[in-house]
Amino acid sequence: MENIAVIDKILFKKYGLIYRDIRFEILDHLASELENSEGVFDEKISEFMAAKKDFIQKTNQLLTRQYSKNGLQQVAKTVFSLPFILLYAIATLAFYYLIAVHGKDWFLTYFDILPIVIPAPLSLIELYSLCTSKRRLYTFSLVGSFNMIFMTYLFLVIHLVRKADNIYAVAVFSFFFALSLMYYHAYWVAKQHTKKLI
Repeated sequence: MENIAVIDKILFKKYGLIYRDIRFEILDHLASELENSEGVFDEKISEFMAAKKDFIQKTNQLLTRQYSKNGLQQVAKTVFSLPFILLYAIATLAFYYLIAVHGKDWFLTYFDILPIVIPAPLSLIELYSLCTSKRRLYTFSLVGSFNMIFMTYLFLVIHLVRKADNIYAVAVFSFFFALSLMYYHAYWVAKQHTKKLI
């Protein structure tokens, strides 16, 4: 365990592998290879790690790309899932009814910012974990992918919702509202996945 802690520290400090999940994958490979080699750990660790520099950097890049791609795939899986479609349909009907009863101005006063407000607590939690040693790229890439969509809503789409007619505005708004709720589900699934990995 002490030897693993030494390798982990080298990967973190010398090679800048800040994400635990990537660091643990590389650590597992290096520890297995080092265990099969001959010699005393303290004498061979520096030379071994220097010899593995290219492997560490290439594997880090490969895994980073893969996890980022996984984040986007998870967003797509969420959008095309049955729970999302049902939530989207219910939200569309509910918000269309509210606009019909109370008017679009009332709706925009109280609801137009919800797709940004709802996911904010979870995004803040992930931002905090990014500043700690518990950061994981798997969940961070998922959160980053979702937040990119929510920022698109904030800077571009919200203006369309405010200017559009009722039917179009409700459909677009309901999509982002449903996505902001499903964000919690997707994050929980990702956390469960990382617990299995580590």
